[in-house]
Amino acid sequence: MSKLEVNQISKTPTGTEVTIQSDLYLDAPVKFASYTTAQINALQNPVDGQLVYDTDEGTVKVYKGSTSVWTQVGGTEHTQAFNTISVQGQLDVVTTTQNDYIIFTAGDDITITTNPANKTVQFDVAPLDTSAVGQHIIPSTDNLYDLGSSSFKWADAYIQDTIHMGNSSIQAVNIGVNDDKITFSDKIELDGIIDSSGGAGIEVDGNMNIDLVKTDELREKTTSNGIALTNDLVLGSGVTIDFTNGSATGLSGGGGGTNANLLMNGAFQVWQYGTAGINTANGRPQSADRWVTTTSNSQITQATFAQGQSDVPANPEYYARWISSSTGTCIMEQRIEGVHTAQGQQVTYSFWAKTTSGTKTLDIDFTQQFGVAGGYSAAVTTAGDQHTITTTWTQFSGTVSIPSTSGKSLGTASNQAIHDCLKFQFKHAGSAFEIHFANVKVEMGGSVTSFERPHYNEELTKCTRFFQKVGAGTDAIIGWGGGSRNNVLDGILPYKLGPMYRFPTKIHSGQYRFVRGTDSEYGNYLNHNFNSHKDDVGWGCWNVDIGNKIVNYFVTIAGNNSSMRWYWDAEIQ
Repeated sequence: MSKLEVNQISKTPTGTEVTIQSDLYLDAPVKFASYTTAQINALQNPVDGQLVYDTDEGTVKVYKGSTSVWTQVGGTEHTQAFNTISVQGQLDVVTTTQNDYIIFTAGDDITITTNPANKTVQFDVAPLDTSAVGQHIIPSTDNLYDLGSSSFKWADAYIQDTIHMGNSSIQAVNIGVNDDKITFSDKIELDGIIDSSGGAGIEVDGNMNIDLVKTDELREKTTSNGIALTNDLVLGSGVTIDFTNGSATGLSGGGGGTNANLLMNGAFQVWQYGTAGINTANGRPQSADRWVTTTSNSQITQATFAQGQSDVPANPEYYARWISSSTGTCIMEQRIEGVHTAQGQQVTYSFWAKTTSGTKTLDIDFTQQFGVAGGYSAAVTTAGDQHTITTTWTQFSGTVSIPSTSGKSLGTASNQAIHDCLKFQFKHAGSAFEIHFANVKVEMGGSVTSFERPHYNEELTKCTRFFQKVGAGTDAIIGWGGGSRNNVLDGILPYKLGPMYRFPTKIHSGQYRFVRGTDSEYGNYLNHNFNSHKDDVGWGCWNVDIGNKIVNYFVTIAGNNSSMRWYWDAEIQ
């Protein structure tokens, strides 16, 4: 040591320490006792503050009596003290040089407090203010956390746009609860409404006003009250049930009843004229009862369904084949008695149809015919829908509002050939065709109900108001008579099964045989007289050359050959 400058150096009388009470300036190196790490750890009775040099680590260490630990001091301690800082919830913050530093910046709702005494930094976060959230609230894990619980529920929820639930969503609607009712301003689409408890079901005590409800299934809540609907129920394929008319009580296959069919022979059960159609434009039925065609190259022919077929419901036995080679307009129609029928009201038509090849366009019309003779009004036609018929049996339907007949005039002739009626018409134009029809129906109201095939006798009885056939060929007895004078046979030929629509036209074919015991005379019909009222039982007078054998005797009139027939025609023409 070349120089030592001190103001005072003192030593306590009893200790070994030397106290320097002023600055100590050393111009030469200061050396501490040097030991290996093992030797330092083996030192006996080190004192607090003792300094040594660790030759293994190249560091100066100080002994801390409070912890009995040798801790390195000096530059190495400063450069390594903050090498790695672990921050919970974040990635590690790494420092590599002595000049590295950490800056804490307090954000909104965060307070940072330092405590030099405890050498701590404290962060305080203000509670979350949910009264005005200015950002999206998104859970950290998908499909894990709940909003509320069974014990702690939210009171009101206000949603402006779409509510997404799983793979479904509720579009923007206004839902309000007032006076015990829920009102939806738009629509609700549901796959189903389910009573998850399996108990009393879903109940609505008040009114539920919904513009449109779409559901896969609609069931009765109880087994006695039923489902009360006052407006139209619109089903798939354009089918509408009109509950306001009070008669739509069932659907196809349900057995719940139907509206009455305004048409006769809609199932094509009755074929008094014959089963094979003929080309005619005379406006009269020529095969299926009550159905007519209005073109000379158009005909209706009977066809039979296969047993057990399931293409057309209600088990029809026959269908009609409407065939035409014309490229003009062809009409197949039925004339419903009374032009007043359904006037001022809705009617709904339905039918099953298919083609034999390709597709055909079919138009539906309703025409109000006011008769002939006198100052009758012109016919009024109301168009229904247009339908595309394919090669597959398909049901078609539509609803038409029939105009009022107020202010119209009917024809005045009591025995007019064309009387007042409502015509239901199929129309096709533009090409030759073959269209098949089954289960044709026209009913009151705006809905389609199931088609129920009438019993054959019931349908036949209705058809005989417009047409009757008497006689069945050879030896068929058709009447009775008596010879009251030479060469004159007066006979009775009944034709009434019910009042006919009008006084009928009488048509006969074949030869007749007049029989008394073993005596027979043959003759063709020569003359007749009939009661003039359409509701009377007919009687006839024959003028035939029968000689004197049958004079003053009662005779039976029978057919002499297979072509013998009497026809009573009272059709609307």
